[in-house]
Amino acid sequence: MDEVKELLQRYPVQSHFLSKNGGQVLEYWLRALPDKRYPNISFCKELLTCIDGLQVQAINLDGN
Repeated sequence: MDEVKELLQRYPVQSHFLSKNGGQVLEYWLRALPDKRYPNISFCKELLTCIDGLQVQAINLDGN
C-alpha cells in the first residue's frame, strides 16, 4: 500500500492511471467481497486517502 500511495502522489502517474480507468479499479477494490464482507478497514481508509489526493480534471466532452 505504501508503494501505491507514493506513486499516486505523482501527477504524471495520476494522469496516466486515471486515463486507463484506474478510478474503476479503485472502486472495485472498495466493493464488498463475494462473501459479502468488506475489505479491511485500514486498507479502505488508506485507499480513500489516495483517492482524495487525486488531481482529477474535468474534461468538457461537448467541445465548448
